[in-house]
Amino acid sequence: MYHKILVPLENSPTDATVLRTLSELRAAGFDADAVLAAGNPADEIAKAATEEGCDLIAMATHGHRGLGDVVRGSVASELRHRTFVPVLMIREKKKGA
Repeated sequence: MYHKILVPLENSPTDATVLRTLSELRAAGFDADAVLAAGNPADEIAKAATEEGCDLIAMATHGHRGLGDVVRGSVASELRHRTFVPVLMIREKKKGA
């Protein structure tokens, strides 16, 4: 059971998917604190997870694959190499899928 989950949000439609998924995992309500950070997203998320003692990071992923992801990289992929906290990547269902 996870007790403290860090949910990095980016003000995108996928944020709602992450929050909906987490609320389905937990029947009772949950408390939330907001933190605003600037800098490299993967570094800031890893730092916050460590400082806050989180036991899970749940975040949206756009599911891009291929050369574009290799060239640009992705925050989720980069984060996996910057923290020992488990990372749950949630991808929104594509319409019609």
